[in-house]
Amino acid sequence: MSTKNFFLSERQYASLSGSQLHVHAKNYIIITIEGKYASTFDTRTEEFTPWTVTYHQAGLSHSSRYSVRGARVLYVELPRERLKDFWQVSALHLNHFSSKGGSIDWAARQLYNEFRASDHYSPFVIDGLVMQLLAHLLRQRKARPHSVPVWLGKADEMIRSRYAEPLALTGIAQSVQVHPGHLAREYARHFGCTIGTQIRRLRIDYACEQLSSTDQCLADIALGAGFSDQSHFTTSFRQHIGMPPSHYRKAMKTMLFSQKNVNGQQD
Repeated sequence: MSTKNFFLSERQYASLSGSQLHVHAKNYIIITIEGKYASTFDTRTEEFTPWTVTYHQAGLSHSSRYSVRGARVLYVELPRERLKDFWQVSALHLNHFSSKGGSIDWAARQLYNEFRASDHYSPFVIDGLVMQLLAHLLRQRKARPHSVPVWLGKADEMIRSRYAEPLALTGIAQSVQVHPGHLAREYARHFGCTIGTQIRRLRIDYACEQLSSTDQCLADIALGAGFSDQSHFTTSFRQHIGMPPSHYRKAMKTMLFSQKNVNGQQD
């Protein structure tokens, strides 16, 4: 499918298949729709699960292997001439970067829905959603530098693995043996946000996943994400996503139902 700015294609990979070391001649946003696969870049291997969104730069050598379920993947070709503003604004050299959850998850699902159930207006919507996804990736890449001090990396790992717990700045600082003020300053400098903002972001990402893939009640999701109560959860969710959790769940179910209908008609 072609739009004014981009070309989109969907590919299905067979169970337990794989590809030898190769490079892509073009830049892509790659969205994993179903299944799972892993790609190896030099000595680093990264796994991709449903609704992982990846920026993949042209010329990057890698090999891939697909799970027993295979994988369904959406490729969005990014012509360099259409993205000059992004390249000029960003000296980030994304190379290869992946993210999922929250706003990226929402935009990726909307993009795939427009791709599969396209009408006369879909190309215009798709162009906007692709640019939105790229902006999200650039923003998150800026917030995750390639290298951080070892103690700060340990603090970040602690936050990412225990965000649902009542973490306190003093407790995190004590665990990595630095002063709380120093931790707060260095975390913001390296990751582009405060520790509190990061914790809220991780909690919202968890909630988005639960809302879209389970039938858990909102109160249980709120507690599982680490919010003190459902009211606090709803307020934070609305501020981060732009709608209440109940509306997000309803929209996700409608979108998934639409995708299944389209898949049934086209497969």
